[in-house]
Amino acid sequence: MLDVPASVLIALLLLFASPAPAASVRSVDFTEAPEMADFSKKAHQIGDEMYPVVLKLMAEDPSILPQQFDLVFRKTLKVPAYALPRERKIVLNAEWFTKHPDDVGAVVHEMVHIAQDHAPGAPSYWTEGVADYVRHKLGYTNSWSHPRCSAEFPHYTSGYWCTSAFLMYLDEQFGSNIVHQLNAALRQRPYSDAFFAGATGKPIEQLWADFQKTPYHKPGAAKAWEAKQREACTNQLYKIHQAIQAFQQENGRLPHWLSELAPRYVSSTNVLICPVTRRTKEVASFGVLDPLLPAAYVYEFSATRIPWLENHWVTMKQFKLRQKELVGDGIPMVRCHLHQPVLNLAYNGDVFESPTGWEQRFTNATVRAESLSVNALFPEEQKK
Repeated sequence: MLDVPASVLIALLLLFASPAPAASVRSVDFTEAPEMADFSKKAHQIGDEMYPVVLKLMAEDPSILPQQFDLVFRKTLKVPAYALPRERKIVLNAEWFTKHPDDVGAVVHEMVHIAQDHAPGAPSYWTEGVADYVRHKLGYTNSWSHPRCSAEFPHYTSGYWCTSAFLMYLDEQFGSNIVHQLNAALRQRPYSDAFFAGATGKPIEQLWADFQKTPYHKPGAAKAWEAKQREACTNQLYKIHQAIQAFQQENGRLPHWLSELAPRYVSSTNVLICPVTRRTKEVASFGVLDPLLPAAYVYEFSATRIPWLENHWVTMKQFKLRQKELVGDGIPMVRCHLHQPVLNLAYNGDVFESPTGWEQRFTNATVRAESLSVNALFPEEQKK
């Protein structure tokens, strides 16, 4: 008879006496779509088998994450599936999975959303990108190749495939623990991109620049991203013009600063800030700094004195109103220098592109560039 130490016997007894781990899928409801009975069994099996693996990809200590969820089938939805993380529930589109019975990757994607448990306000592009990252790590890609950035999803803030590709790159460079740490940061509030500098030693802008040199960032993606950013910026400039018009009609004057438009005339101060600034924190103000919203667009008709001149009394608004007398309502009112060419919102509401110096657009035999200068428009200031 083997002489087994008592401590080992106790450990073995505890091991075999302990209950089996609870199934990941608590329940499956296909009462609204009984035709999904067979697929529901497949989804149930995938959930029980893969969700524990998902948890391990999401955190160093999987026990801190939600351990179970429900599956519910609905007849028709606008999307193949969606997750309700607070309710620990995944809702599946019966019509979609009837036509696409092999798309279990969509189920895995939604399982990740249950496991993420991100704090309210976490950027949606990380939420969706991490879900696709896990889906690719586990091989549930429906025969897709390695995720890539493309014209459809050109930037890491686009979410889904591009964010997933960026995370796969970070995984290769810094190990899967980087995604563990990112998810931990996203479960906290507020989240900040400063996380990446602390976790990798490089700011996210540098990491993104490095990633763009890989085969998983298509050459056209950057151009497509810039086009989307320009479009978003242009749409905001149109909204700003509407807000300025409403302000002027109600107050009998132009606003002194763009921040005067909030909250009455714009839905959010984000409308007054270029999407590029919101993403990168980059600002090109040329000294025209809104006292309440210093990251706002450059407002040419602001109440500040001309910042590039010393010892004078002329305000930007006074300067631009005199220029307007010469060039008309097409004069730039709000400018964004974060795009090249520069985006300009004209006094008349048009949006147009120009070099940094917009004046050449309006110069002719009558209006010369020098006639638009401070010296020419304010000769009284020169006599001091």
